[in-house]
Amino acid sequence: MTLSIVSVSNKAAADEAAYSQAHRALDEGAKPVIVVSAYEETVRLKEAWSTRSPFGIDIVEFSSWIADLWELFGDGRSIVNAVQRQLIAGEVLSCFCSERRAALLQPTPGTRRFIASAAREALPNAVLGSDLGEGEREAVEVLRLYRERAAEANLVEQAEAVAILTDPDVLAGYRPIVVGASLDDFTAIEQALLGQADAVLLENERSAVAEGERAPELAELLASLYRPDEAHPVEASGAVRFVLPAGRYASAQALCDAIEAMRAHDGSASVVVAARDPHTLFEGVAERLAVRGIASEVRGTVPFSATEFGSAWLALLETLDGDSPFVARAATDFALSAYSGVGVRSAYWMDARWRANRAIDRDSVLTDLAGTADHGLNGLVGLLESGRASDALDLLQAHVGKQVSWPEGYRDRQMSALASARTVYDEAVALGASREEYRSVLEDQRLFAKLAVEPGRPGGARVAPAGSAASETSKEPRGMHASAEANNPVESCAQPVLIVDLETAASLGPSTCDVLFAVDLTATSYPVRDEGGTLATLLEKLGAARERDGLASIRATFADALAVPRAVLFLSRPLNNEAGDEERPAVVFEDVIDCYRRDLQNPAEVDKKTGLTEALGRYALVRGEQSAFVNLSASGEPQDLSIEIPVTRTGSVTAAAREKILLPMQWGGVVSEGRNLSPSAIESYLECPYKWFAHRRLRLEELDAGFGGREFGLFAHRVLERFYAQFRCEVAPKVSPDTLDRAKRILSCVFDEQLAYDATLIGDPAALVPLDDLERREVADLKRKLLGYLDREAQLLSGFVPLDAEVGFGRTKGAFEYAGFMVNGTIDRVDVDGFGRAVVIDYKGAVGKAYALREKAGEPFALPRKVQTLIYAQAVRKTMGLQPVGALYVSYGKDGGIAGSFDHAVLDPGKDLLGIDAARCATTDFENLLDTVEEAIAARLEGLLAGEIRACPRDADACTYCPVTVCSVRDAVQREREGGE
Repeated sequence: MTLSIVSVSNKAAADEAAYSQAHRALDEGAKPVIVVSAYEETVRLKEAWSTRSPFGIDIVEFSSWIADLWELFGDGRSIVNAVQRQLIAGEVLSCFCSERRAALLQPTPGTRRFIASAAREALPNAVLGSDLGEGEREAVEVLRLYRERAAEANLVEQAEAVAILTDPDVLAGYRPIVVGASLDDFTAIEQALLGQADAVLLENERSAVAEGERAPELAELLASLYRPDEAHPVEASGAVRFVLPAGRYASAQALCDAIEAMRAHDGSASVVVAARDPHTLFEGVAERLAVRGIASEVRGTVPFSATEFGSAWLALLETLDGDSPFVARAATDFALSAYSGVGVRSAYWMDARWRANRAIDRDSVLTDLAGTADHGLNGLVGLLESGRASDALDLLQAHVGKQVSWPEGYRDRQMSALASARTVYDEAVALGASREEYRSVLEDQRLFAKLAVEPGRPGGARVAPAGSAASETSKEPRGMHASAEANNPVESCAQPVLIVDLETAASLGPSTCDVLFAVDLTATSYPVRDEGGTLATLLEKLGAARERDGLASIRATFADALAVPRAVLFLSRPLNNEAGDEERPAVVFEDVIDCYRRDLQNPAEVDKKTGLTEALGRYALVRGEQSAFVNLSASGEPQDLSIEIPVTRTGSVTAAAREKILLPMQWGGVVSEGRNLSPSAIESYLECPYKWFAHRRLRLEELDAGFGGREFGLFAHRVLERFYAQFRCEVAPKVSPDTLDRAKRILSCVFDEQLAYDATLIGDPAALVPLDDLERREVADLKRKLLGYLDREAQLLSGFVPLDAEVGFGRTKGAFEYAGFMVNGTIDRVDVDGFGRAVVIDYKGAVGKAYALREKAGEPFALPRKVQTLIYAQAVRKTMGLQPVGALYVSYGKDGGIAGSFDHAVLDPGKDLLGIDAARCATTDFENLLDTVEEAIAARLEGLLAGEIRACPRDADACTYCPVTVCSVRDAVQREREGGE
């Protein structure tokens, strides 16, 4: 017994052959079963054969036929459905990985899907073999667990059922006839059953033009598609046209213009649009078409998470069970939805509070959500926390039912998503799956959605939108009350423009619409690749491989789609991608062009930009992206000028606003008027005026509490300050080799105490709060660095001792004027000796060459790259009456660096400053250096008072950590440096 493959010329011939084969089987006393690829095909064939006495002929999908056979000949178990398969795969994978910590497989959604696919295709063949790799052996072991777990639940995988049913006694009375599918649509195990049943597979070669009336050019194109005849190319006459937007910003408007033009020519023309992502396209064109008086409709599946209910429900589940670092983000997504019962203002207030506190815990977040929800939904969080998800879904269903202001279509879509959540939940409960596994599987679900937008009428129009997120200003779903008034209606009772995917368009049948638009025809949207990878390799080793020809598959679908229009075919693709780079056309797009070419080897025959021949170019609509407002507006009309605002020159502050370029400072309840700056702000301005403006004046900072260099640096400063305060009281004024061991014990204790204290600092952006093992390892590494630093500290500046605490200046102890500005700040450390000489020390995580006084030894004076400690030294000199002899940057990191500037006549680099580059850091007149630097800084800061804030980085390093995201000057500096390298 074998599977017979019979070639037919087109779809109509396949239908006729299937009918003949079925009657032959009836005449032979067999039971004919017409196996089709989709439910829509069963409906189509039953309608087509309704007048031809199809009694005794079953028309079913393959899985439905197997279910019928299993009900008659099976062992009483139920065949798993798609949801059960994913839940069982996730459960056994998690169990396997928890028992084998060193396993190569990990319990991720991707691995779960891999196990489920392997079970679907090859579970009966899943036995260990010598040619399997370690990861493949683990996969086979998980599949064994899958089989056992399914049996415990009285379930059987379809592949196992098919293998059991592949029995001559079971199949003797049946004659399957496969129509509308190819051999590679069936798994190897399914192919074996079809062969045992003497099945006939009718393979549509599409060698003859599909039946139906159509324009002569379309008929010629179908006849030569994939078989171009250079001697007799198709003649372009306008039945095949092109829409070629320059990029995605022009795509929607260009498509709407073409549809409007077709409806203006024939107001009753039926139009179908085949898109890669129908719902996304619908969101972009529905309102634009409505303004033109054209109704539109989209049909197709959407991810569960693309519905507003789905997004909110998944966010709530993640808040309860997700990874700790992301709990607050998920909670905010839920709070901003229409299903939380939380007002917009409260939601944003909670979001700001959560994001500023890295130590926020799940219980606190859930308490906030539960305590802020309104009366109708205030029990939702509690129900889920207590494991009563079914009751929580009941509560949400009642909530949706009460929203009478929501459009019916929109509300139905949310109810559909809610029903899907309940279905998956019921399956998860029946199988004993965890709530986390339930969430993971639910996230993969897709829903069928049919949405429509009608053109505006007096009083507005009912709109069923595809929006899935909460409005920024309202808790009503976004787009819910949108309406559009038609400026120039071009239709009265025409069918809506139908937007579907390419596969659905292909299934509509030959000559079933007037106009077809096939859009998104790029290599990115329709890549040609055979299914391979890890799953294909495993299936091959298990003897369950099947051949998949990606190119043949997309070509077959495209050919069926091209047979759908009667009058006009539009092909559309953007010429450039989002980055502005050339977008390659899809293979099938080029296949069409080849049918019009006289010399396939002559590249000059097609335009380089559009890819069209000269004759086809006459029927192409090319739209640029230059007119941004026209392209993005619903009407597509130019915007009327309402007011003209003169453009201010960038890189400067106007004279009227310069008095506000510096704001007053406040500390201790006292406001300091005048020109106030900090040493770090001065250094920032010297590095780049625009960086200073963005970072210091505009304060473009992240909203979230961080865990980076800033937090580590501030924490290290706090630890070192507390350490020396305690060490000074208990041991000695300064660490020495003799006291090193005690110093390390004290620092270790201080470090741990400070870390514990930081965890209690709710909302403090300077707190260092590790949240996971990786971050805790980073903190442990910082502790090792600080302990290691004490070895160097014991050798630093012998004869000098630190003052009691960090030294502040320019605030409560009186003003400090520097370079014409009132300057204030805090010095990490000031060491003094018995002669009133002082050395300023600033702690750094690392100290590089940029911290030295001079870039190269022997160079004439130039303003140093880093001036912060020099400003500190001048403050010590003028406010404390000490004689500064050094301004140092000391690294507590592994590099052990030390740099800055010092008075060579007082300090011995070989004794006091081990590791410093004396040639680049030493000076013989330190006080004169301080005055010279101040004068140079004063000259530079005159630009600040003049409003100069242009982007002018001192070098490429100045752009590090700049908060400005787009800067042409930085890009140029970066390119120059890369070119030099």
